[in-house]
Amino acid sequence: MSTKYNEANIVVTTSIQHIRHRLSTYRNLHTNNILTDLLQEALCLSVDSVLSGGCTEIIVSVSSEGVISIRDNCPCSELELSESSDELLETIFTRMGACRALKHHSRAATACRVGIIFVNALSEWLRLRVFQNERCLIKEFREGVPQTPLRYEDECGLAGMEITFRPDTRIIGPLEFDLLSLCEWFPTVGVQVGRVEYSRSDTLNPTMIVRFTELTHNQ
Repeated sequence: MSTKYNEANIVVTTSIQHIRHRLSTYRNLHTNNILTDLLQEALCLSVDSVLSGGCTEIIVSVSSEGVISIRDNCPCSELELSESSDELLETIFTRMGACRALKHHSRAATACRVGIIFVNALSEWLRLRVFQNERCLIKEFREGVPQTPLRYEDECGLAGMEITFRPDTRIIGPLEFDLLSLCEWFPTVGVQVGRVEYSRSDTLNPTMIVRFTELTHNQ
């Protein structure tokens, strides 16, 4: 018996929904380690900051509860934002490859295979904080969907950008942190790592902390 299809059979999904429900479609673009894939996609904006000469340090932390944080020290973040930049951020985090348009260097653009949307879509929640002009802007997502307008937090003397997220293990399964693969990846996108420091916090929620310092553009 043949099956007839009509408009009623067509289901329109967003890019976020497609990634969450059809992850296998995107896995052939990446490595065999899903956490490595998420970290590489999440690092694409920081990589561009390194190639621009502004960022010299990136800190990656992985907590025992599965919360990932990436923080760079670019004194003037590549994301020059204000509260009116809400639509721009939603585009970057919810559309395929949108973060490539922000890149100052073509080599940094190669760090994006799907884009930072890949991280956002596969996270239970994601929080972006951008530190600039002694203030902090924050934007939050849940399962890829924007939750709050871009807003200012308290004033601070920090600089750089921080992306914190909790991968949705219901979709991607257990996580395994592969430091060696991450170290080997940086030179492929033009970043030379001068020093790597590894530590583990001794708290009720132990966290692995990897500090990549003395970062330069690998000619």
